[in-house]
Amino acid sequence: MPQRPASPTLVVIYGDDTHQKSTALIAALNKLLPPGVDRSLALTEYDGARDPDEGGPALPVVLEDLGTLPFLVDRRVVLIRDADAFISAHRERLEQYIAKPAPTGTLVLECRSFPRTTRLAKAALAAGGQLTECRKLVGRAAVDFVLAQAGAQGLRIEPEAADRKGGV
Repeated sequence: MPQRPASPTLVVIYGDDTHQKSTALIAALNKLLPPGVDRSLALTEYDGARDPDEGGPALPVVLEDLGTLPFLVDRRVVLIRDADAFISAHRERLEQYIAKPAPTGTLVLECRSFPRTTRLAKAALAAGGQLTECRKLVGRAAVDFVLAQAGAQGLRIEPEAADRKGGV
């Protein structure tokens, strides 16, 4: 039986395009927790914009969640949305975690900024982490995106219409 590729220890989805981040997050979660997996047993979500006293992520709790053995699933996933403040506050400890991660846990961070020049980003890449940048599309890339989305829906839009800057 072929061995399933190891899941990444860290997945970071970052950038200023909320649509692309949402799409990338759905794809990452579907890959980590395929259909048929009971996500209530495998996924813990935190709102990084909230303080730990208000249900936001506290580093010890996040690390405990990641280290908890999964029940009836292959892995546990901890998702922190809007994780910029969490990353800034715990960067050094996250670097230490990436060096010795929980074998059955994946930390998913959704944030606005994640510079690839940081030690954390370099450690994540060295450990097989997945970093996905989601920049707002401009110019021709935006037009191509609109055309591709229309085509995926079985619709056709004239390129000139896709290039309109707004208005009716």
